[in-house]
Amino acid sequence: MNNDLSHWKRFLEWFCQSDGTGISLDISRMGFDRSWWDSMQSSMANALVEMEKLEGGAVANPDENRMVGHYWLRNPDIAPNDEIREKIRENLNSLHHFSERVLDGRIKPPNAKRFSAKTIGKLWYVRFIQVYVQLRAMLSEGTLCGSSPCLTL
Repeated sequence: MNNDLSHWKRFLEWFCQSDGTGISLDISRMGFDRSWWDSMQSSMANALVEMEKLEGGAVANPDENRMVGHYWLRNPDIAPNDEIREKIRENLNSLHHFSERVLDGRIKPPNAKRFSAKTIGKLWYVRFIQVYVQLRAMLSEGTLCGSSPCLTL
């Protein structure tokens, strides 16, 4: 019983819930103590600052002068400049347009009215790869980012 109570108290101390993101994190059973946690504060704060820099478009790979921004594909609004935001939106729109034409039957196999669900999944993946290859080509040609540092896909 005493052990259960100590687990509960530790849970109450270390459970974290972010209302802004809807994420909950229970680190109460991870086996660290308060002194370790206190010793990590500076490193954790530094990691968050560095992550904010990367999310803001800081160059992550100085040898190639590239940013890292694969997460911008999920939310183009957080890309660091208008040119990258627009290129991502154009390509996502192309993917969605392709998907809609497959789903509504405008794109179909030669001997059937529609693609099967299994085939649709494969087609969507193929189109995603095509857009990915197109973005990679634009990056290597320098046409995606102009004179700004580029992102790494």
